Amino acid sequence: MFYDRFVQICSKRGITPSRAAIEAGLSKSTVSKWKSTPDAEPTGTAIKKLSEYFGITIAELMGEETEKAPTNTGERRFSDTD
Repeated sequence: MFYDRFVQICSKRGITPSRAAIEAGLSKSTVSKWKSTPDAEPTGTAIKKLSEYFGITIAELMGEETEKAPTNTGERRFSDTD
């Protein structure tokens, strides 16, 4: 659930969810809605504001695990002149 993830991120940063929302440009009532409605999801605007506020990707904010693409050892690097 988004609210739980949001609280976890706030806790790691030492900030309350209400304060984070306000500083990100959202209302405290938005946080209350997420808390009282377990399946509530943030709007696209809210997601963007919060990811920018926390300095994290949308995937991180939403709790989506992403894997980095593997790299090949000895891979040839291209320069601007290639």
